[in-house]
Amino acid sequence: MQTAGGSRRIAVTVLIAVACCRCVSALNPSLAINQYAHNAWTIREGFFKAPINTIAQTTDGYIWLGADSGLLRFDGIRATEWTPPHGEQLPNNSITKLYGARDGTLWIGTFTGLASWNGGRLVRYPEFDGYRIFALLEDHEGTVWVGSGGRPNGSLCAIQAAKVRCDGGDGRFGSMVFSMHEDSARNLWVAGSSGVWRWSPGTPEQIGMPHTAHAGSAMVIAEGSEGKLLVATGSEVLQVVRGKGEPFPIPGKPDSALPIRLLRDRDGGLWIGTIKGLFHTYGGRVDAFARPAGLSGDVVLEVLEDREGNVWVLTSEGLDRFREFAVSTVSIEQGLSSQALLSVLAAQDGSVWAGSPDGLNRWEDGRVTVYHKANGLPDDSARSTARFGPSLLVGSFLSRKESLARRSVSRKLSIPPSARALKAASGLRGMKPWCAWKGVESPSSSPGGSWEPNSSPAE
Repeated sequence: MQTAGGSRRIAVTVLIAVACCRCVSALNPSLAINQYAHNAWTIREGFFKAPINTIAQTTDGYIWLGADSGLLRFDGIRATEWTPPHGEQLPNNSITKLYGARDGTLWIGTFTGLASWNGGRLVRYPEFDGYRIFALLEDHEGTVWVGSGGRPNGSLCAIQAAKVRCDGGDGRFGSMVFSMHEDSARNLWVAGSSGVWRWSPGTPEQIGMPHTAHAGSAMVIAEGSEGKLLVATGSEVLQVVRGKGEPFPIPGKPDSALPIRLLRDRDGGLWIGTIKGLFHTYGGRVDAFARPAGLSGDVVLEVLEDREGNVWVLTSEGLDRFREFAVSTVSIEQGLSSQALLSVLAAQDGSVWAGSPDGLNRWEDGRVTVYHKANGLPDDSARSTARFGPSLLVGSFLSRKESLARRSVSRKLSIPPSARALKAASGLRGMKPWCAWKGVESPSSSPGGSWEPNSSPAE
């Protein structure tokens, strides 16, 4: 028996609807990136005039894009240049950071200052004139935090009730504040060129980082599993454990794919933007998506999850969107044993069985397990699949004679009668001999089990 994660791209796929139905608007994290619907808008195709630096969404659903040439509003079809009200202007047309607040306000960080737009009024904040804005965040209390650089030290400022309070004049953050994150425990984390700080609540505390993380690189922060903090340093991903940064290995990611962006989506999937494409990890599985697969560009600048659960990716050459299909696709890339599938059967536990000329496939939680003759099937082929009582029936080919195998299914994994309406089941009539799986509780177990000859089933 082998468990596979996919090897090459093919055109023929199996569409699985029953097992993938979800009732919330979000991406199923168990799917690989290439199983999501993907759209790309690129500079080379003329969609944008210049690279996009930053992205945000406001409560009205619009996506906002910031470029060196100004601010754009994107409705999913076209990008429209935004112009300020007559007689007003942004501090600078080079947009460096955008953030959509809960009250619908769009915060606009520029190369030389900060402004906000609420749909009718543009407000400028003179306290930030001359400062480059790198980071924006609204915390659980509605305070807007601003990370900036220049003159000559980086600053962390809080805006609340139109009042601005700043820290960092003593140089504690270094020359810049790059990133901020409020975790699920409501701790505010700040990454500057000097390192990472747990800023509030309580007394600020600097986190110990390896010397490789102290080269003034633009560190970014996200929350990992179990509430642990993750930091992308530009050379590696670190996990904060007991107040210190430790290496966070990402299997399959080449060392040359330097991480520069992180996003933990609402379903627990971790998205890692690098200088060589996009990586996605969930449940121990890591998959990649780069320009050869359709990504607009290899250098990932920002990653955003919108209110609908779609993931947007800014690259050096355009904009990408990943969303979930109504019907998910599983192919050889996910580990199916053959591009020619002969039968498909959905089980009550959410798994799907698929027969092929090269084995019996079981798809569950984003993984494919393949059963062959070596596992006890009469032959490597699996022509038909159907329910027979608590068992799974599999029709196969053996020395030019069709034979039938049966695998017992536990009550937990039994196939419901409502799934019996399958054309493939009609191919089972009259096939013999057939076998029963002995010695296991469920199809996911293998020790001690075997296929043994038995009498043919009643018709």
